[in-house]
Amino acid sequence: MIEPNSRPPADLLEQAVTAMRSISVPPGPTDELITSTMRVLHDAAKSPMPNRISPRSKIMFRIAAVCSAAVAAMLFLTLGFRIGAPHKEQPVVQKPSAEVEIDGASFQIQGPFTHQDLTVFLLCSSHQDTQDFLTLDEGLKEGLVTITEQEQEQVRALLIENQSDRPLYLQEGERLVGGKQDRTIVSSLVIPPKSGKTSVPTFCVEHSRWTEGEKGKKFGFSVNPALAPKGVRGAAKVEGSQDRVWGCVAAQKVSASKTLNCPNTNSSVNEMLDAPQVRSISQEYAAAM
Repeated sequence: MIEPNSRPPADLLEQAVTAMRSISVPPGPTDELITSTMRVLHDAAKSPMPNRISPRSKIMFRIAAVCSAAVAAMLFLTLGFRIGAPHKEQPVVQKPSAEVEIDGASFQIQGPFTHQDLTVFLLCSSHQDTQDFLTLDEGLKEGLVTITEQEQEQVRALLIENQSDRPLYLQEGERLVGGKQDRTIVSSLVIPPKSGKTSVPTFCVEHSRWTEGEKGKKFGFSVNPALAPKGVRGAAKVEGSQDRVWGCVAAQKVSASKTLNCPNTNSSVNEMLDAPQVRSISQEYAAAM
């Protein structure tokens, strides 16, 4: 029997649940939902209680208390998730370019510009070099640059001649095909116009071959202008280890053979980088950036 001026706790819980169900819940609680729920719980706390509580009423009070705590916990967890989680539709604001000073010259760092796993930052300056540089790929294709084995052949150096009227820019990691072994350029440098024959430092990227190929002692351009892999360039320029260069080439070729089904019939890194599978990826990234 229910005593006057008292309400069973079960009714209070039902009121709270009814209030919550009567409001459409978005992905995170609205202010109205929180206010409504807190009002019902507050009213329940101020309701007059009977002087004598039956055992059954005690059980119902415990159930109501546990359920109220659970509801409150869910509200706070959901509210916290709503506040802490980033909204997917929020636009990403690109930070303004940063300025740095190098040897008294001011540069601006712009970016990042990203495509999949590649991120590029641009180093820009208001002062530009007005020289019209010739690239190695362009010079070899047009016959303006020749590269050959030295008279006293050695792995770590080749002879290069810039026959053009423009300075030739060599980028570290550029690959050469031919001679007695395929090579890679160790360091970036500029070869002046009409240079005559001069030495250029290289590393071998083709283990075991030491015989002249189709071009004899001469070298030609690679089909894919992509540079030698980062690990190969580091082993050459930083570590200065020919064995480490060969090891990196071998590891890269095994990986490319497994993941991209690239051919792996010889020891040259050029076989991998000039393969159609890698060329298509290089073209995709170049077009995207």
